[in-house]
Amino acid sequence: MSNTEIEIVVDDPTAPEADSPAVTSTRAVDVVVSLLLLSLALTLGYDNWRTGAAGNRPVRSLAISRSISPSSLAAPASTA
Repeated sequence: MSNTEIEIVVDDPTAPEADSPAVTSTRAVDVVVSLLLLSLALTLGYDNWRTGAAGNRPVRSLAISRSISPSSLAAPASTA
């Protein structure tokens, strides 16, 4: 008969010891990630402000103006 109460435990031979010191603190990682996200936000904000995506300029951008050809602005011909 087989014993169903047997539990097989497999340990990782390359795992660090239970009392090994941490490589870095959680606080240091939090500070570094926060600074990286802040620098990304400032970079994207500056780029939006520089390219005029802030929304406070009434003038259309040059790329949009070039994509509208004069023929698309002309009145359609009547079919009557």
